[in-house]
Amino acid sequence: MPRLKDKGFITFNDGTMEICRAKDRKIVETKLEEIRFGFQTVGIKRFYEAKLASKQVDEVVAIPMVEGISTMDICIINGSQYKIGQIQKKYDTIPPCKFLSLEENKLPYEDVRE
Repeated sequence: MPRLKDKGFITFNDGTMEICRAKDRKIVETKLEEIRFGFQTVGIKRFYEAKLASKQVDEVVAIPMVEGISTMDICIINGSQYKIGQIQKKYDTIPPCKFLSLEENKLPYEDVRE
């Protein structure tokens, strides 16, 4: 059994983000807002595995364990839109968190939220 000191400590102090629902290339609803996040390193293995699958990983962020996030959603960080490529639950960190693999949205969705 791993000891407590062997676990990695994750911080969410790099800013806040929004998770939005998209439909027909339009952002129609804010699902979650002001979610704290921390940038993580995009590792070589993750980078090349994404390339093999004809995908791209521009950012990896750690967020607290919140529910209601899907790979069909759009993530907005500092005004930039990202597609969520993968959601990984990490229980071996303090606190448990989710890693989101993000791909920058080259053709931004139209924002029609009220």
